[in-house]
Amino acid sequence: MLRVFRSASFAALVLAAAACDDAPGARDPFGSPPVVSAFSFTPEAFEDVSGNATITVEPTISVSVAGGSGDITVRAFVRDLDGDELVGEADASGGPGRYDLRPTLTLPRGAVGDYEITVTTEDASGVPGDRASGVFAFSSVSLGAPSVAATQASPATVQRPASGTQVVTLTANASDPDGPANLARVELRDPASGDVLFRFADDGQGGDATAADGQYTLRLAIRSGSPTGVYAFQAVAVDRTGRESVPADVSFTVQ
Repeated sequence: MLRVFRSASFAALVLAAAACDDAPGARDPFGSPPVVSAFSFTPEAFEDVSGNATITVEPTISVSVAGGSGDITVRAFVRDLDGDELVGEADASGGPGRYDLRPTLTLPRGAVGDYEITVTTEDASGVPGDRASGVFAFSSVSLGAPSVAATQASPATVQRPASGTQVVTLTANASDPDGPANLARVELRDPASGDVLFRFADDGQGGDATAADGQYTLRLAIRSGSPTGVYAFQAVAVDRTGRESVPADVSFTVQ
């Protein structure tokens, strides 16, 4: 059974009763699994106005736990919903009662967005109990939109192959005044329609030389049936709040 509690602010609290958990695991025949109630955290939302490169936030996560066999272990995890990265955790053990957990979150100022706070419980015999989760919102005063400073196509002119494929590598140097953590993606768009055709990568794979260096790479395959002529596109950087850079032109010629 799922119970969903919504407050007037950013937090959406979800309690999942262990009795409805289909995950395998033996129940303690001499007791009940830990039961969670009165789950809350504060602040539910945090806006940074300092302008610092990194921000430290210590939310207080409170939960009441009953039942279980022996000492109960209560754990809190904080994950970035954009990528599922673990950014903070805390734990405590003891008997039934009220627990206050305070994980330390060190966030780049550009890492704005929603973070899931999850609390799990387990008793001394390893029996999992209830869990609770909610959404913490982090925001900061933006220093401006992202930008694309340079683009390049290599080679700039390519001969259409008689068979197979010929690869053209596009690069776009992108940055954000709020820091690289605020750059969500770099897109290749059709300049006429504005449609997104592909996404560049900065992960050190698939032709990208170095991960997270700000130079985004995209490889396009030219086939024997590809039309000749000039292929013109635009590279656009988008931050985590949806702000976009001024489009930067990039093109190559197929002969």
